[in-house]
Order: sequence, then C-alpha cells, then structure tokens
Amino acid sequence: MVISILIANTLGWALNRHWTFNTTQTPALVEFSRYLSANIGLFAINLALMAALVSGLGIHYLAASAILAVCMTILNFTIHRDWSFRKK
Repeated sequence: MVISILIANTLGWALNRHWTFNTTQTPALVEFSRYLSANIGLFAINLALMAALVSGLGIHYLAASAILAVCMTILNFTIHRDWSFRKK
C-alpha cells in the first residue's frame, strides 16, 4: 500500500509539473517535497472533515464524501497552484 501511494503521488506530481502547471523553474526536489507535504496536510483535513460531517453532524457517508470531493478538489488545486508549483 505504501508503494502504491508513493507511485501515485510521484506520478501525480510529474503530471502536474509538466502538464497542469507547466513549471520547471523550481528544483524538482523542492516541488516534490511541497507536493507531498500539501497532500499529507490535505489528507488530514479531509479525514477530519469526514469525521465531523459523518459522526458530528450525522450526514450519510456517501453524501459527506461527495461534498468533500467537490470542496477538496478546489482546495487541492488552489494549494498546489499557489504553493507546490508556484512560479517565481
């Protein structure tokens, strides 16, 4: 599982670096570190919000998942655009 997460994050970083954000100004290791840090933080936020929506507010887990998918996609893109892959 750890290997698959590392492969998925590495592939996601590479595709975002070359396709979505088209950045090459920042060293790859710096961007990759930011990308992984952002993903870990976003995962923790997602997990906490899921628990709050389901356990705290009693929202069905599928509805909570759908709500978070939309919100986290926007947040994820914004953080990666403005921090992980920011242009100088």
